[in-house]
Amino acid sequence: MTFKEKLKTWQSGLTGFNAWLQDIEPRILGRNNRYQPFTHTPKQKKFIKQVLATDRAGRFKHSISLNIEPRRHGKSTVFALIVLWFFTSRQNFTIQLLGSSEDHCRRVQFNTLKKIINASPKLAQLIPEQNQFAYTIQFPELRNVTQYSASNTATAFGDRINLMWCSDLHAFVDLAPFNALQASLLDSEDSLLFIDSNVDDTDGHVHGLQKEAVSDPDMLCQFTSYRDFEHYAKAAPAWIDRKKAARLQKTTFEPDFKRDILGQRSDAKNALFTSEIIQLCKSRYHAPVDDSATLTQGRAYKIGAGLDRAKSLIAGPRGDFTVWTVILKVATQGGEPKFYILNQHRFLINSTKAIKAVILEDHKRYGLDNVILENYEVSDLHSWMLENNINCELISAHDTNQNASFPEFYRIAKEGRFHFPAELATLESELSTFTYTHRKNNTYSFGHSSTKFHDDTVYSTNWAIFSLRREVLNLFEIADINCFNRSRNRHHCFLMGGNLELHCKKDCPAYDQVAIMWRQYRSFQVESEITLPDFFHSFVKVSGAVFYQSA
Repeated sequence: MTFKEKLKTWQSGLTGFNAWLQDIEPRILGRNNRYQPFTHTPKQKKFIKQVLATDRAGRFKHSISLNIEPRRHGKSTVFALIVLWFFTSRQNFTIQLLGSSEDHCRRVQFNTLKKIINASPKLAQLIPEQNQFAYTIQFPELRNVTQYSASNTATAFGDRINLMWCSDLHAFVDLAPFNALQASLLDSEDSLLFIDSNVDDTDGHVHGLQKEAVSDPDMLCQFTSYRDFEHYAKAAPAWIDRKKAARLQKTTFEPDFKRDILGQRSDAKNALFTSEIIQLCKSRYHAPVDDSATLTQGRAYKIGAGLDRAKSLIAGPRGDFTVWTVILKVATQGGEPKFYILNQHRFLINSTKAIKAVILEDHKRYGLDNVILENYEVSDLHSWMLENNINCELISAHDTNQNASFPEFYRIAKEGRFHFPAELATLESELSTFTYTHRKNNTYSFGHSSTKFHDDTVYSTNWAIFSLRREVLNLFEIADINCFNRSRNRHHCFLMGGNLELHCKKDCPAYDQVAIMWRQYRSFQVESEITLPDFFHSFVKVSGAVFYQSA
């Protein structure tokens, strides 16, 4: 059958797409990092059938198709294949790609299309690399083009397009290019708009489209969410690693995990510490702790502290307090360290003399290993502490430091590893009104939920915990090392006493375990540049045996 004859069988909606799949045999990237023939899941098959449904006249029933699913569910793969079907089965057809940024569009959409084309022999024959350019993919025989450009309004005018594929709409900070490009679809018969997205915040722009689809027959919306992790583990696509997802649940904010992984929509502003977490952290001991040995019980520990200084000299009902917090980080057997507040002092009078007296007393009592001073009106304190041989550092409360420290504070508290005396009522109250807001650029802002509340004790505690971020008390541990490399270069591997990462690492279970530990370490040690081999030699303990075969 010639190409022109095949082209006729590809024209109609779902029937044409299925014929195209059978003839072209497109290949997609699988979980094993190899390209393999596309096989849709039952859910993908149903969605494709809905997207390509036609009326009696042969026109598509839905001019807008919206797919809202959690991460790694294959949203972009399905639309990429449908886009390629249109690209190779229509004439004089212009396809516009749009992402949250030019880089995002190139990586997620444009490069995905090119990789599928080049990995699929029959597609590669139709669209050779000589027709693939930096911003366009061309099919001269049918006079078709797939294109993308900078994601701004200035580039959104002039073109007449037949199909627009918009990816990850939830991440769009500016909707102006999206709105402007939709007008380019107005004068093309049977033009289509495809949108894939994660769930966004309540009443966000994706949520607005989802609600609009309920009453608009021209709009199709597929929305996927899971009740809880058990439902997710049972029903999510087979290619998703459940163990990695479970680990992610421990390291991300609960509302973020529910939104990004379970597909549950929530408000943009959320309480960082729920009442359950706060009750988990309250403990029966008194502060200041006179003897830290009652908490350490012979285990390794470090002492840190944090100072959050107020602007006003005298604190009041509406003014902030200067707060000093001392924290104990103690190793645990077979687990991550625990944190105990040893002392927390709120200064009614914000004087340098009063602050110095409390710091000096706590240094004599506990021996401070490191102190963080929030960089506001503390230059005199900083020089004084250096003169008194108290290790300290200045930290600015900008987004980078807050986004590095508060998620770890949350994780420690959520896992029940943060403890404060029940008598610290102010800290308990401020924890209950402390919120974080998810921004459009995937960062967070932190602070009290209303101007009538305070957050001084929370910030001071956060800096105290962050002051000990470089102190690694517990050794990372793996059971055994089984080496199957029989080459003479085996001794160069860092797992076998050397300092290099060998090519055989891709098939080495021990390497995978150590790499996961290293990434977890680096996620909190934001300033650290430690390499994987150095991390292994410094912090990882092999509790079992090292097995290898003779060379």
